[in-house]
Amino acid sequence: MKNIVKFSFVILVLLFSSLSIPRQVSAAILFQDDFNDEDLNSVLTRWEIPRNSCGGSWTLDSGRIGISISGSVCETEFAPRDSVWDGWNNYIYEVDATFVRGTDKNFAFRYNSSSFTFYDYHFQVGSRDSRVILERIKKPPEYTNETRYPATNGNTYHIKIVANENHLTLYIDNNLVLDYPDAGGVSNTGKIALRAGVGGDPVTEVYFDNILVTSIDPDPTPTPTSTPTPTISPSTPIVIIPGLGGSWCKQAITTGGDCPGDWTALSEPIDPYDSLVSSIIDAPDITDSDVYVWYYDWRDRITDLSSRLSTYIDSTVLNGRPPGTQVKIVGHSYGGLIGSKYAEDNPTKVAKIVTAGSPHQGAVNAYGAWEGGEIWGFSAWKRMAIRLLLSARSENFRTLKDLIQNDIVSIQQILPTFDYLTDTSDQTISETSMNQRNPQLPSQYSGLSGISSFLSTLTGLENITDDTLLSIKTKSRNWREQALGLWPDGVPDVFSYSSEGDTTVLRSSGRYTGASGIPEVAATHTGLISETAGINSILSQLGSTAAANIVESALDDDSGHAVLFLRSSATMTVDVNGNTYADQDGIIVLQNISGDTTANVTVTGTGDGAYHLDVLQFHPTGDSSTTYGSTIRQGENHSLTLLLNPSSPSDNPLQDNQGSAFLSFALGKTNDMSSVIESFSGRIRVKRLIQAEISAINSTISRGRNQVNSPLLGRKTVESTILRLHRLRENLNNYQNQGLDADTGLKLSNLSHEAIELLQSAYNAYAVRSGNLQTAFQLGKNIALTSRSETAVNNRAATATRGLTPAAAATELGRTDHQTAQDVQTTSPGLSYINSLSARMYFNEALKVLK
Repeated sequence: MKNIVKFSFVILVLLFSSLSIPRQVSAAILFQDDFNDEDLNSVLTRWEIPRNSCGGSWTLDSGRIGISISGSVCETEFAPRDSVWDGWNNYIYEVDATFVRGTDKNFAFRYNSSSFTFYDYHFQVGSRDSRVILERIKKPPEYTNETRYPATNGNTYHIKIVANENHLTLYIDNNLVLDYPDAGGVSNTGKIALRAGVGGDPVTEVYFDNILVTSIDPDPTPTPTSTPTPTISPSTPIVIIPGLGGSWCKQAITTGGDCPGDWTALSEPIDPYDSLVSSIIDAPDITDSDVYVWYYDWRDRITDLSSRLSTYIDSTVLNGRPPGTQVKIVGHSYGGLIGSKYAEDNPTKVAKIVTAGSPHQGAVNAYGAWEGGEIWGFSAWKRMAIRLLLSARSENFRTLKDLIQNDIVSIQQILPTFDYLTDTSDQTISETSMNQRNPQLPSQYSGLSGISSFLSTLTGLENITDDTLLSIKTKSRNWREQALGLWPDGVPDVFSYSSEGDTTVLRSSGRYTGASGIPEVAATHTGLISETAGINSILSQLGSTAAANIVESALDDDSGHAVLFLRSSATMTVDVNGNTYADQDGIIVLQNISGDTTANVTVTGTGDGAYHLDVLQFHPTGDSSTTYGSTIRQGENHSLTLLLNPSSPSDNPLQDNQGSAFLSFALGKTNDMSSVIESFSGRIRVKRLIQAEISAINSTISRGRNQVNSPLLGRKTVESTILRLHRLRENLNNYQNQGLDADTGLKLSNLSHEAIELLQSAYNAYAVRSGNLQTAFQLGKNIALTSRSETAVNNRAATATRGLTPAAAATELGRTDHQTAQDVQTTSPGLSYINSLSARMYFNEALKVLK
């Protein structure tokens, strides 16, 4: 695949192609090596290997030194011996490097083998998103001065590093790539080193040759031998904008905050845009250096993103191009809405805009997410991106609706602008009368008339079944839904579908009849940018005669998939059906899972601390998520066995017949509770009371773990622990009247619920091994008592004047546990008992709140 050009330094290289940077002939040669030895032992008279925690070995290969690594996280260096390195600290370091496979390639300088502190230019080589980063390896490491660079495996690059006091520069193939004028003097002494290592991608292979280290000239900045003659490309640059959920930044997703760097492509195989991008780049009548992909924070509003797109186009895409150069934009889904807004505000800068499956009048699926926190009808990869955020952030919010409205305001930007709800009498509810409305699209849709002459709106028509949501019949809210703020415009009751859409966006919303092009193809929402018909149509609208180049298939929306997301300083591998998968930036995707599938997970600590593993399962019938957390030490391995079945997911897919693993993860939740209350800065008395309760709970969990060989005792201990957690939950309401802030109370409540769920599974494991002692009569009586408790809550809530919101939250948990108890009454008596017990405790909690 040809390289994607995304940053302005590459443009400058194209503009000044005649610029050459000669070697400084006046510089003295300090050290050099071409590795033309007969064997490695000869090389090692001049070089040493200060450390090697990798499985691979440094080898001499055809006059090059190199290494091939395939394993867990590791690092190794190959450095000149002190006997041949005469204490030089300022120098020009040149090397030819051949990138063979894998992601990580490293070039160290100012290297100190005693303390392992150094600078390092770290290349991350990806299929479409390659970059180079200046790292300061110390404790802790720092990462600064980075940029994209289209390096690929299978090529040899000439690397040149100038280390002159605090001024550091990097040249690749004699072109200036990074310039860092003031590195701060963190490490101003040390020699060069060839480095290799692996992280999320456990594989790398790289070879080095023609080492040359020369002294610094008085003026180390290269000057051109002649005035450069610009080479101006007459072609029009193309900007591709992915849809909502189509960009990735782990830290932003995990914390809900800003991304510390650039948003990038989704991890494979989630990313559905490979074939579209490859097809445009590889088109013979499109210059590959004119193709850009803009990744962005898809949680934000259209106007904010349009402004950022404008900055990107001006500073990167049009930088160095002749005045008046226009761009062509291809936007999929939400990306098309951002692109069309940019075009409306900057019509003279746009030669063509193609929207593919963009909901210019909104999408009905957005109603479920925005008003109820339910994810309907989105493509599998979109649901995965949204669910990853929800899973990582859910502890901070009472409902998923609250989380979405706080963190993903883009959902409101795609609410329908047409009438799509009816009431219980089948009367149409006017969109203009609704509580929750789209603040952006009505005016933006009107503005499309101003760009219609260069606008094409591509729509998909998935002609197999009626599966694009058209309208919703609603019913009135109950007290719980009102208290939690769910469904202010009506609870969904009956859904109506249409065959005239792409499974996500209706044809009438995706098409603008006044546009210069209104092509339509038989495709789903994802198929528009991942399959032949949709891509061919996009190429045609761009004026290209090329055909689609399908490099890989997108996730099948009709199949079941699982995603494992590790949010902490650890790595993981998963063994499924004889295949081993390593995480990419903390993510592993298991595709097309049918029926019960066993996944053996190994989590390896890369430091000492806590880790959190989200297990998400996706299926057309619904999604589920579970989070496991514990503490881990560097180098320690934790093994988990998961039973995955996306079509019929378990609330707790962890397989643990002994119960000890469930207790370990429950302890992880209560440890998280300890961390939450530790950061509480309110009344000391309240803080100490809660800390004491959590400490007592931790002690009983630990006792239950030690009773793994005495399941009868263990079962009683676990039951006692569950009751302690319920009492803590009830006390939290009182503590909030004594100074505990609502946010801290909410986090503790959510974490306690997750701990209770894990303890319920531990109880069931102990119950099975000790013999289920409850009779069918006893279980039935317990479930009947729970039903009475629920009725009492509902009756009291009907006349309550305060406490409805926390009571509603507790009642929702009680209803879920009560339903689970009824569902497993005959198949799992132990779990039926403990769930009905918890259900009654949740309802008791609600009753106390409502007093």
